[in-house]
Amino acid sequence: GIPEPEANFTDYAETVVLGSGLVRGMGFPLASWHYGYLTNPQWDLLKAFVTGASTSVCIATMKNDGSFLRYNCVMEMPLTYVIRSTRVVDVTINFTNLVAAE
Repeated sequence: GIPEPEANFTDYAETVVLGSGLVRGMGFPLASWHYGYLTNPQWDLLKAFVTGASTSVCIATMKNDGSFLRYNCVMEMPLTYVIRSTRVVDVTINFTNLVAAE
């Protein structure tokens, strides 16, 4: 009952400029899912996965090349959000420490 999100995928957590001037990507991949709005039941369903500010989950998300891959990762729910009428609007859920699931 949850709509497909607008997904964003980053191959690494940060970039480092090397002495040669080249830039190297460092750290685990990151992903985020953005929803223009979610109904209260949809929001409650997503929040059921996270008892605190974050939790470990397994997700399938789209990579930059359009393919999907399953990852074990940390799901971080937004600490603040806006409710308009019966909808939670403009919500972004972040996923960190992505490790390909086997």
